[in-house]
Amino acid sequence: MSDTQSWEEKYRKCNEEYEKAVLYLKKAVMVQKQNFTGMVALLSDMLSMVNKELGSHVKSVAEYAKSLSFLLKLEKDQRELVYYASLLHDIGLLSAPKDVYAYNPLSDSPPPEGYLGHPGAGENLIKSIPTLARVAAVVRSHHEHWDGTGFPDKLEGGAIPLEARIIAVANTFDWLTRFGHMSPRESLAAIKEHSETMFDPVVAEAFYGLMDQRLKEQETGIKKVSVSELRVGYILNDDLLLSNGMLLFPSGTYLNHEAIERIKKFHDQLAVASHIRVHQ
Repeated sequence: MSDTQSWEEKYRKCNEEYEKAVLYLKKAVMVQKQNFTGMVALLSDMLSMVNKELGSHVKSVAEYAKSLSFLLKLEKDQRELVYYASLLHDIGLLSAPKDVYAYNPLSDSPPPEGYLGHPGAGENLIKSIPTLARVAAVVRSHHEHWDGTGFPDKLEGGAIPLEARIIAVANTFDWLTRFGHMSPRESLAAIKEHSETMFDPVVAEAFYGLMDQRLKEQETGIKKVSVSELRVGYILNDDLLLSNGMLLFPSGTYLNHEAIERIKKFHDQLAVASHIRVHQ
């Protein structure tokens, strides 16, 4: 009997030690991730303080790239890498004058001195921080072209990191609308035109579909709102379904006080609650 109790006691102690070790490991990972995220935020904020235009640009690129990475069904780790690298992709232009960072990436004219070197300069700055090594590699490749004509390494096709291919599309679109004085529709057409030369065709097509839908919503007055943001006078753009597939309200329903209260009542059972599409 004593041997049995001794074995059970040993097992219990081992299990306790194991649970302590797992908890410690989870805490260590959390701290490391917080430090990693904090470092990216610090560098991004530094860019914004030194150059407000570039700071706004990289934040917009990061949002486009994040949406695209979800659309392409990337794993969480990859999506985070895309987002962090987007925030830092132009840090190599930190102190560059506007004639350098405002160079048109679609231009046939040679880029100004310093432009070709900014992906490598960004990589060197970022990789000095060991935890950002993977981010640095993506930053280096964000100007590589699908057909191998990009820089700095003339990578081609699948040799270019997927994260960098995503940033390349988002970066060009935002540059054209922000610095290139092109409308969003014109910028989107340029992305499509340069698919298979500058851009991964799969990534470019996904981005085109994403932004085409967003632009249509803007052009037609459609917007996405949460349940708490519903107002009298909104009209449902789509059927509003419950999670079990039952129809709560059909598309075209004019939302009055009663309809909104009913939607709120079924909030927890809605198939889509965070972004209901409406127009006025």
